[in-house]
Amino acid sequence: MFNQPTPMSLLEYALALPTRLNSFFIMYWGCFGWCDYVLPSPYYRIILLLTALHLVALGVLWRRLECRSYILFALAFSLLYCLGVIAGEFYYLSSVGYVIQGRYFIPAALGFASITLHPVHGLRRLSYTLLLLMNGAAVWETVIRYYDGSWRLLLQALPFP
Repeated sequence: MFNQPTPMSLLEYALALPTRLNSFFIMYWGCFGWCDYVLPSPYYRIILLLTALHLVALGVLWRRLECRSYILFALAFSLLYCLGVIAGEFYYLSSVGYVIQGRYFIPAALGFASITLHPVHGLRRLSYTLLLLMNGAAVWETVIRYYDGSWRLLLQALPFP
């Protein structure tokens, strides 16, 4: 992304990492690979709030859950995956600089999905509804950006009649 080698010690990199977490979060949830467009910030704040509420619900209802070992596995996998991505960036930092984009963390969605495995159905529905709205906004922005706002052009570009 920045295309400039950035030699740093592990400590310097670790200290700089927290300032980048917000951009990773925003890119993960809806930057669509475009560096010049993101959804309005309330979308991301609500996702963060809902994620925190899922973690609270999971913690409160933990003993009642039958799938605790799966949730722990999914969270451990996601954490190790994220650490691997970060370690990879650090390894190549002196030759290519900062490269992480939010989409590199997509496999970590397994961890997010696992924290929704609690019996608070309203909270899950709210999260899924927000994700649908965000995807709708992404489709809308795609039509505006690539098809000049014309749904007819989008339909013509599809690979089937």
